[in-house]
Amino acid sequence: MIYATKQVKNPNRSRTALYLIHTNPQASYALPILMRSNGANQIMNTNKKTKQSGFTLIELMIVVGIIGVLSAIAIPAYKSYLIKTESNTAVSIPRTLLTNIDLYIQEKGNFPATTEASEVGAAADMSAMGTLAFTKDATTPTNGTLVFTVSNADASIKDKKITYTRTNSGWKCTHDIPKTLLEKDLKGCLRAIP
Repeated sequence: MIYATKQVKNPNRSRTALYLIHTNPQASYALPILMRSNGANQIMNTNKKTKQSGFTLIELMIVVGIIGVLSAIAIPAYKSYLIKTESNTAVSIPRTLLTNIDLYIQEKGNFPATTEASEVGAAADMSAMGTLAFTKDATTPTNGTLVFTVSNADASIKDKKITYTRTNSGWKCTHDIPKTLLEKDLKGCLRAIP
């Protein structure tokens, strides 16, 4: 039989037990004495397991699955948001020139050409997002169109056009961005393609 007789601490501060191997039947009297001195509940109580810390594999797999589901929802929503934002920006860039063009028409009596863009406060490459083009109406010189062609944006709206048409009754905005990309029309600008 093996009995723990005494617990001592070694220099490394881990518990160590000294064992008394019972080989002589007359030596069994030593066990009760040692138990009284060490306490009965300390015998053979030196091999405690430390609690493991960290995550299990199944917990990590659940987290990866949740992140995957959230990504599957978030990425298309972000792309839709990006297209809507870039489309609204494309509408607002030429809109800033409408008042200047009206003033130009009152002063000069005709719609400005693309070469005269600087006179209305714009340049053909006014925005890094696209280019502007001015076209005079052949029959009425005060009428014309201002076209903004998107060239530096999301691939789905690249080469789309925002067109402001001036008639005697005022300005009208149309765009050719398909309904599959934008469910609703842009504020103040109607879809040219049904």
